[in-house]
Amino acid sequence: MRFCLPLLLALAGLLTSCDTEPAPVRLDFVGATGLTSSNRTAGAADTLTTRVYASSEEPLRRLQVQVSYEPTANPINYPTPASSYDPKDTPDGPTLIYLDSVFTSGQKNVLFQSRFSARSTSGTERWIYSATDREGRTASRAFRITVRKSDSLAVYHSYTLVARPAANGPEGRRFLALRPGLLLPKYAVNTQPENQKLVDLVFAMRQNDISLETPDHSALALSTTRWPAANRRPTSIRRANLSRDAFQNADTRDKLRDAYNNSPAYTSANSTGPLAKDNVLAFATRDPGSSDTRYGLLIINDIIRTPVPLVSCTVRIQK
Repeated sequence: MRFCLPLLLALAGLLTSCDTEPAPVRLDFVGATGLTSSNRTAGAADTLTTRVYASSEEPLRRLQVQVSYEPTANPINYPTPASSYDPKDTPDGPTLIYLDSVFTSGQKNVLFQSRFSARSTSGTERWIYSATDREGRTASRAFRITVRKSDSLAVYHSYTLVARPAANGPEGRRFLALRPGLLLPKYAVNTQPENQKLVDLVFAMRQNDISLETPDHSALALSTTRWPAANRRPTSIRRANLSRDAFQNADTRDKLRDAYNNSPAYTSANSTGPLAKDNVLAFATRDPGSSDTRYGLLIINDIIRTPVPLVSCTVRIQK
């Protein structure tokens, strides 16, 4: 095939012109070791980190991060036989607004880094980062995370996650949605009612101790204006005096329910108190306004307090 040299030169000039034309708003992922900046496969509930840089000719007005789950982030209770399952019976979950930050300082540049947990169920999640300036012009970037689990047909949902309560006080809390296995930072729930309704337990740190507390625990002092009682899940927790082997053997819906029913309440009904390795708690949770209760267990695999607080735990919950 023969090409016309003048035409090629004209096209090259056009491409060069497009490449050098500055966009009014720019947003780019920062690529580096340990950072997620493109499509990838991850393990269930893996901890991932991303960093994004946005700049604009005019002051920036908003930085927003959204995530959508395909299919739903909740575990699927497959029929028997599994071959009769029709994916059309499971609609995709709603889009979760992970961050919605409004700027009023007139800044034209922003660098944002976040650490998040991948979905704990098989499927994909699409993260969309958008920056908008005061003229309403927007730049967006996205990546997709794919998770494949080998135990998706089990009658219970199980996953292991790592929580990092960063500091004493509200800013360091981490918010856990038990059924989908999502771990959220404060800014993802502070002003997002739909996200608040997902939260079952809160990792809180006081002095050098880490505890798990239900959203209605008075010590959390959650704002009744920002987080009204109607948005707080009625989670109940109990002290399960189970060994690690007994935890592993709780592999049916009945065993998970019985473990909860046979466990005594904590001294403070809405808090575990200071956590320690091999602690097991039993829980019962349901959606606000629903009578469909799900039971489960959570075991502390490891807990580190210094230099960086960290809790590793495994959850088993009825589908």
